[in-house]
Amino acid sequence: MQVSVLLPARNASATVRAAVESMLSQTLPPDEIILVDDASTDGTAGALPASPLIKIVQGEGRGLVAALNLGLRSCRGDVIARMDADDVSHPERLRLQLELLASNPKLGAAGSLVECESM
Repeated sequence: MQVSVLLPARNASATVRAAVESMLSQTLPPDEIILVDDASTDGTAGALPASPLIKIVQGEGRGLVAALNLGLRSCRGDVIARMDADDVSHPERLRLQLELLASNPKLGAAGSLVECESM
């Protein structure tokens, strides 16, 4: 089963590196990370770590829904893991969510709880 991470970003240079690194360091890493740079003006794409798994798709600045639809067309995975540019995922996220989906064919989606850190 191939996993694509779909990550839209707009002016997220301060947070996108940590978000992507949390996906690259998963115990079950994704097959690809599709980052939709939705017309950022702050160098978001330049803040990414180097990885052959990352594919950058240029958005037109039309907002989240348009960026997600654009990125979805580039995803090759059987499973799409949705990620925001200011999130950091637990290292077991993908493994646990895939195990849950595999254990029950009636499931079409798997989510998780979040932990917010105070700034």
